[in-house]
Amino acid sequence: GANDGVAGSGEPPQPPEAVCGNGTIEAGEECDDAGHAGQDGCNACKVVCSDWGPGTLKSADFHCYNGYDEATFAGARTACEKRGAHVATIASADENKIARMFVNDGKWIGGFEDAELTAEGSGQYGWISGEPFTYTNWAKGEPNSMEYRCEGGSFNSHCYEHCIAILGDGTWADRRCDTPDGYVCEWEPPTSSKPTQ
Repeated sequence: GANDGVAGSGEPPQPPEAVCGNGTIEAGEECDDAGHAGQDGCNACKVVCSDWGPGTLKSADFHCYNGYDEATFAGARTACEKRGAHVATIASADENKIARMFVNDGKWIGGFEDAELTAEGSGQYGWISGEPFTYTNWAKGEPNSMEYRCEGGSFNSHCYEHCIAILGDGTWADRRCDTPDGYVCEWEPPTSSKPTQ
């Protein structure tokens, strides 16, 4: 017909007015904690990364990041969760740039293979949050699933690299999950209906 593809008024529909404090992130809001009082990284529907400690940085999509010292991959997961965060999951070059700012030599990020420590070869890589594993920034020759003799294991036991660390230059390498390293935590913008990890 003559009117194919033409909107009625020619104006795009306007989003509903944002209501700060209703627990839903709407247009113009960085977060919405349903009016929660106290430190939760959200104040007047703006993300306040400083709630999570000095030096915490904010990404363009309003996530907060900070780096910490040594833990195994499992220890890093627990430590980030105790802080109300998760080990950082990297979905873009911008997020990778922010995570890199906390790294001298290497720090855990939240990527790992679905494989036992002593399992040879490679499993399927994924993020601890379950989000799609689409962006990667592997260093040349990585992931290489290198084999090491396990510490404290029997003389013949071998371990393999199944967890991801971000290196000082921002590239990634697979490392043994039981090796202590620094780690980067990430906080999502608060909403009242927090996704379960």
